[in-house]
Amino acid sequence: MKMDKKEYLLIKNELEKHVDKIKEYIPKLKEQGNYDNFEVRLSFDCYYQLIPREIKRSLSDELNDKHLFTGLKKALKELEIL
Repeated sequence: MKMDKKEYLLIKNELEKHVDKIKEYIPKLKEQGNYDNFEVRLSFDCYYQLIPREIKRSLSDELNDKHLFTGLKKALKELEIL
């Protein structure tokens, strides 16, 4: 199941509040190098650290990690982080 527009906007709006924090984190993450895929790692680090529990709970149970990654990646690109 694809993430719907409402869910996507919830995530994007929340990430938008933390653009500076995410941009500061990127060099630290790259320095650690403890990942197989940078975009996946950054996307899920942002999801687990910056998206409030209420929003996570409101997302459809039908969404899997691939769906979440697609939405997170799109939001990070639109916010000019990736």
